[in-house]
Amino acid sequence: MNQGMLLESLNLATAWKLPLISVCKDNRWAITTPSPSVTAGNMADRVKGFGLPFFEIDGVDIGAVWEAAKKAVERARNGGGPAFLLAHCVHREGHFLGYQPFRMTKHPVKEMAPLAVPIAKSLLRRQGASPTVRLGALGDLMKRIRAEAKEALSPANDPVARARRLLEADPTRLANLEATVRNQVLAAVRAALA
Repeated sequence: MNQGMLLESLNLATAWKLPLISVCKDNRWAITTPSPSVTAGNMADRVKGFGLPFFEIDGVDIGAVWEAAKKAVERARNGGGPAFLLAHCVHREGHFLGYQPFRMTKHPVKEMAPLAVPIAKSLLRRQGASPTVRLGALGDLMKRIRAEAKEALSPANDPVARARRLLEADPTRLANLEATVRNQVLAAVRAALA
């Protein structure tokens, strides 16, 4: 949300009424930086400034995502132009393939091996903070990584498990959802064959 290319895309999509649906998966991090420390203002206000409809949803609630996306898709298909979905969620993995902290929590021995020598060397250096302060900082970092990984990998944040629980409790909604998906798949197949 802080890159010029995205803001230019939102502007042109609105000006030209393009059928664009932008989805921001917001886990409060900008790769390795907490988003609030590098982001000014309010995301909803930014998007609304372009005249875009803005849907703010719980990104872990598949039903909420489905409903918001359905409205955005219908709008786009009917020539209404772009829409923006802000989905608050957790990333069960890092922001990019190979995000080291999450790999370390899953396979600590394997992932820490290549880092052990540089870390040991930095801890034994004479310059800078004392070894006690360095070890404390390393311990704090590992605690934060474990806490983030625990939250991200928590069953409560698993969107599939959450959707299953919701749908098992509401058989009518499940039947309606299955019928909708079946009809959309059939329509897509018919269109592809036509």
